[in-house]
Amino acid sequence: MSEENTFELVERLKTGICQFTGKQYDCGRCSHEPEKEKPPCHIHMSMSIASYIENNAPMSEYRRLARAFTSPKCNVTGTMLRQYFQQLYALGVRTIPLGECDRFCYRLGCRNHHCEEL
Repeated sequence: MSEENTFELVERLKTGICQFTGKQYDCGRCSHEPEKEKPPCHIHMSMSIASYIENNAPMSEYRRLARAFTSPKCNVTGTMLRQYFQQLYALGVRTIPLGECDRFCYRLGCRNHHCEEL
């Protein structure tokens, strides 16, 4: 494969500013623990990419996960997904959000959101 895949999130994180520290994104070295919301609160789901990389997941796992992302608009392969995870991991990312989250740390995941009592 001669053409390098570029991924939007990878490129954004290379120059982005951490919302918790206010410094250039460097999640691999960030020791800042953002203040946690007191209950009642909710959290968003995230996915650990560290488990895929650190456990040296077989290509069959990447292909299985890629099938969930494949649609007529987007064709994702297991190889592309593995490259994406490896590039994110090299930047210090350990978790990625599943959906929108405005208090998401790429090392620790969702940092909770205050919600009204039911």
